[in-house]
Amino acid sequence: MEADGQKYSVLVKTEVREKIMEEINLISEVFSVSKSDATVILVRLRWNSFKASDLLVDNKDKFLAELGLARVPISNSSSAGRETTTLPNGDGDYLVSTPFCSHKFSTTCWSEYLNDALVKNKEETGLIISCLNQGCVASVGPDTIEKLPDTVKEMHEGWLLESFMECHKATIQWCPASDCENAILLEEDAEVDFGVVCLCGHTFCWTCGLESHRPVDCKKASIWSTDLLDQSRTVSWIHANTKRCPNCRSPVQQNEDPDYKLMECICRYSFCWVCLRTAQEHNGNWNCVPVAEPVGESSSRELTQIYRLNIWGARQKEMENAKSNQRFVEDNFIPKLVERCGVSELDIRTVKEAEMLIVQCRQVLKWSCVFEYYMT
Repeated sequence: MEADGQKYSVLVKTEVREKIMEEINLISEVFSVSKSDATVILVRLRWNSFKASDLLVDNKDKFLAELGLARVPISNSSSAGRETTTLPNGDGDYLVSTPFCSHKFSTTCWSEYLNDALVKNKEETGLIISCLNQGCVASVGPDTIEKLPDTVKEMHEGWLLESFMECHKATIQWCPASDCENAILLEEDAEVDFGVVCLCGHTFCWTCGLESHRPVDCKKASIWSTDLLDQSRTVSWIHANTKRCPNCRSPVQQNEDPDYKLMECICRYSFCWVCLRTAQEHNGNWNCVPVAEPVGESSSRELTQIYRLNIWGARQKEMENAKSNQRFVEDNFIPKLVERCGVSELDIRTVKEAEMLIVQCRQVLKWSCVFEYYMT
């Protein structure tokens, strides 16, 4: 896919796993190590194939021994500490050891140990997991994991996947949409701009992960999303639900009873919610006419914030409508078009791209009001 001079491709999760296996297979075939050992090596070196190649060429046996990928000699010191667990009576349980040592533990013990290790160190991309026996340096790789229950295999596979993604985040990232499992892969030497479009229709900024915010830069978009937008919403709520006390200018919220007109401020000043006059000024006559509050300097700024928020909300609604139309076209219009007119794949792709372009244009218009805010 190419957009605005940027080149990238959208990968499903299985395609990401295929890329992981490509790196593993390359190290395995070139240096005659098992795929399990190649996996441990790449994880330890943060998936840096070039560094792995240099270390394996320099002194392969020494490097493998340092990573616990060589046979561990049995000695009194290596077997000291934690004793080998005996096989429990649970159904389907059996003893498992790594390929490099003879310390056998039940699958239950392995599952608990690996679950604890992977959960506690899920953000450590260069993690090496050693044998369960205390003092043993033998590494636990996919060869050992394959002997364990499916739940452990799935957990380890997910951990490997996230390790690979974290170490390659400069060129590959998950789509940030909550219901999407696609990944975006930048092609070599591709320049990163504001917007990346996933196949799910979500458009996001590669640099900061927010939705695509052209023409606003990442810093200003972040400030708007995390601070100014909430501030404007607060000001809008205060403006709609309170009035300023004529005495001290503090905002006063209306009493829950809409028929109760006389409000009391924290400064003890009482005034009419409708016309802002005191009870004495009414002289028993409450058929008053609503009076607009005087617009001071602060009120003028507040009205400007409310105005920007209203524009933002309108543009957001227009963009959501464009997304709804896009889904309608893809789910209803295109199938009927294929059935009745027999249109080609090229025509279908053109219609889809046109609908996606409308959504992107609406998104640019939405963020343009933020750009105008910063300009003025």
